[in-house]
Amino acid sequence: MAMNDDIQYHADILAGRVSELLARPPVYPSERRKIPMVSGVYLFSELGQGHLYVGVATSRTNHLRARILQHIPRPPARPRKSTAATLAERIAMEGVGVSSNKGVYDNEEFCELFWALGPRIEHMDLRFIEVDDPAMARAMEKFAVWVLNPRYNH
Repeated sequence: MAMNDDIQYHADILAGRVSELLARPPVYPSERRKIPMVSGVYLFSELGQGHLYVGVATSRTNHLRARILQHIPRPPARPRKSTAATLAERIAMEGVGVSSNKGVYDNEEFCELFWALGPRIEHMDLRFIEVDDPAMARAMEKFAVWVLNPRYNH
C-alpha cells in the first residue's frame, strides 16, 4: 500500500468511528451508571450550543465514567489540577470575560458561575464510544476535534 493509500485508509477508519460516535443516542452525564468503565472517546453537546468538547479516556484507571465525572464541578472544594482545565472552567472563564486561569479562583464572579455549571453539565448531551487501543483513541479524539470543531477544545 502506498503512503497516500495508507493515510486514506486510516482517515476512512477515523471518519467511520466519528460517524459512529455521532450516531449514538445521547445520555446525560448525571446518568452515571450508563457510562461504562472502559477506554474511549466522548463528546459533550448542548442544544443551541452545538458540539462543545471532545475528550478521551485511555486507561483502566482513567475510564470514561471517571473522566467524564471530572468535568462536573462539585463545591466547595477547589477542583484538582486535572479537573482545572475542564469544560466548566472554560465556560466560566468565558462567562466572566477572562482569558487566563491565573488567579481565577480568587475571582468571586468566576467561582459563583463555575460552581453553578455542575447541574448544567450534568444535563448536557453526552455521547461516547469504546476504543480499546490508546493510540487509536487519541487519534480519534484529534480527528473528531478537527472535523467537529467543538467550541472548548481550542
